[in-house]
Amino acid sequence: MKTQHNARTRRQAGYSALFITLVLTGASVLVLGATLTRSTSGARLNDRNVQYVASGGAAEAAVEKVIARMMVDFANSGEGQVLSNLSLYQTSLLPTTAEDPYWANFQWSDGQGNPNQVYVARTTVGANAPYVALEEQYAGLSGYASTYRILANVASLNTTYNYNFTNAVQQDVQLAQIPVFQFAIFYNGLLEFSDTATLNVTGPVHANSNIYVGSPANLTFNSIVTATGNITSPANAGYATSSWTGTVSYHGTPTPGYLTGQPSLNLPIGTSSTSGTNVQAILYPPPGTCGILGSEAVNSAMGQQRYYNKADMTLIISNSGFWATFKSAANDPFPTTFTAPLSQVTSNSWLTNNAIASTSNWTTNWGWHWDWLSFTNKFYDWRENKQVYVTQIDVGKLTNWMATWLSATWNTNVNGKFGVNNAFNDIYVADFRTAASTLYAVRLSDGQNLPTAGLTVATPNPIYMWGNYNCPTAYLGTTNTTLAAPASVAGDAITILSPTWLDSLSTSSHSTELGETATSDTVNAAIIAGIVPSSGTGSSQYSGGANNMPRLLEDWSSATLTLNTSLICLFNSTWATGQFLLPGNYYYAPLVRNFAFNQNFTSSSGMPPGTPNICRLIRSAWFNPRWRCDARSSFRPRWRQVSRASG
Repeated sequence: MKTQHNARTRRQAGYSALFITLVLTGASVLVLGATLTRSTSGARLNDRNVQYVASGGAAEAAVEKVIARMMVDFANSGEGQVLSNLSLYQTSLLPTTAEDPYWANFQWSDGQGNPNQVYVARTTVGANAPYVALEEQYAGLSGYASTYRILANVASLNTTYNYNFTNAVQQDVQLAQIPVFQFAIFYNGLLEFSDTATLNVTGPVHANSNIYVGSPANLTFNSIVTATGNITSPANAGYATSSWTGTVSYHGTPTPGYLTGQPSLNLPIGTSSTSGTNVQAILYPPPGTCGILGSEAVNSAMGQQRYYNKADMTLIISNSGFWATFKSAANDPFPTTFTAPLSQVTSNSWLTNNAIASTSNWTTNWGWHWDWLSFTNKFYDWRENKQVYVTQIDVGKLTNWMATWLSATWNTNVNGKFGVNNAFNDIYVADFRTAASTLYAVRLSDGQNLPTAGLTVATPNPIYMWGNYNCPTAYLGTTNTTLAAPASVAGDAITILSPTWLDSLSTSSHSTELGETATSDTVNAAIIAGIVPSSGTGSSQYSGGANNMPRLLEDWSSATLTLNTSLICLFNSTWATGQFLLPGNYYYAPLVRNFAFNQNFTSSSGMPPGTPNICRLIRSAWFNPRWRCDARSSFRPRWRQVSRASG
């Protein structure tokens, strides 16, 4: 059968084909448009992300430049320098095109409507930094810490599209002044435990160099040990590494109990504080003292660290005379100074001279009850091979004198300087007399009981501590320091003399001194002193290590030496320079060394007067905005916090 299509049917079929073609063409156009739109949106999203990341990097660059400068200023000169430079940080440390043309692509602001600035402010309320636990990098330590906030907003200028967003980075930092006596042992150079007797270290340990731990006896660290260098066990002190049979144990946190390659911890002295020579200047008077030419502001970086400026009383002895000065503060505009000829004080005639030792006229008769101070004692130090002449302070008599002479009603120009809120507890002594083959030093005697407010004695000379110090009888030979006063000594070197030491025996002969039988002794005080450093790996070239930093004379072989202390070595000795020698040369080692970290030093109330503080910038919270789109397609910042390592 033959089918025929009329014209109308053919026309309808043509219309249908055209319609389908148009529909398919429209759909293709829509798909193409959507694809193009998606590609354009993807390109914009990618570009926006690139600009977001770039502007975040620019914000962080600005913040890091400020932190780098703050770190240097604080480490060298303390918080005062940081406060003085706030305007500099805010306006003058932005990344510049001179550093890299790339920085022309960004506009910085401080988040308060000020272009070309960074927000920098001290957020701690109150002029005095509070004593607080430090951030996690220094967990277990506390310090006088102020918090600062640095924030930089950045907009990108070189964009194809106007995204109209600002990226930002915010960093909070602690400017921490860490009392150095919070460390059980702190060395500003190489720290050696080679050939130590059994030692259990109960507080934090730090060295601004390497630490040597090899020993034939067990060495235990119960707190974190840190070093800027490495911790190793090389041959040393005349022994091969095969002699190091003792076990070294670390129990501090974080695990494994030690950290190497750590930042240096320094005093803010304005110069290189890793140089022992520079640091030792804190024990010397400033230029311009007692006829020495020169000047130095007490609020300068070094001036704030000098023990002379911190002291309530300074005693200066030279070949030409004696000066005693009383100050209520380092910047006391009216210090009171008394003087006497050297011959009068070295002969002790000043103690019986009515022109000095009476109360009739305090301006000239100031020597009443000054029998706590003498200049006539001498003995022989066989390590130094020198006769030692001492400026001797009888601490027991000094304590009585502080309760009488200082508070005497006729002594108005002195007693008004001290009171409940300004205790008399910091003494500086410097004996600058000179004579051939003679060592001039300071000796503390009768110091078992200290003033309630504590006592710090500092000197550029060597210090000898004679007998029990700062320990009630009930706690002698123990680590119980609950009744001990805040106390420290600082000097060129520290030598401990037992309660039964006799000057007369030391001068007879070398063998007689070794025959002086020491009795057990307890010293509860922080110690800052120098050492004679190791000059090689031989036994006669050894520094003696941390356990021999407190020097000994006498035969201690049947006695116990108890030290509740903090051992701080900031420099090399320049007065007492005799090299350490093994026991049997000028002393015999103690039967027991009972060394412990004084737990009083973990609180601000237990800190000795005039304690030096290490300055360290510690990073705290770091923030960066994370953007999200809300229902109205506007962008709002959400902050994410990141904990970062110390700067």
